[in-house]
Amino acid sequence: MDLFANDLIRLLDNLNLNIPIVVCGLSMGGYVAMALHRIHPEIFKGMILTSTRPGPDSPEGKANRDASILYAREHGASFIADNLLPKLFSSETLATKPELVKMIRGVMAKTSIQGIIGSS
Repeated sequence: MDLFANDLIRLLDNLNLNIPIVVCGLSMGGYVAMALHRIHPEIFKGMILTSTRPGPDSPEGKANRDASILYAREHGASFIADNLLPKLFSSETLATKPELVKMIRGVMAKTSIQGIIGSS
């Protein structure tokens, strides 16, 4: 997460954004936002965290992540996409918005295995 946090600092420098800023972190992005705050608290005006937690995953969560990495290596990005879609969309969205689901599945299926592993 520190690597991502430092990448964000370089991005902010390149964008010449006015500091302080409000940082938003969703899921894994929450871990990145908290690492960024730990390393560079001076850049923060505020922080928004959603669907994240302050500590590491439980042993069960880690085991699930390790299994996902193994499945990605063995079966590819399309397999991961097909298994994640029902977790990302409600049953109503899956049934009534097939074009949206197809578009997101396409993005997910094009993700490199290394990218999937890195985000797990």
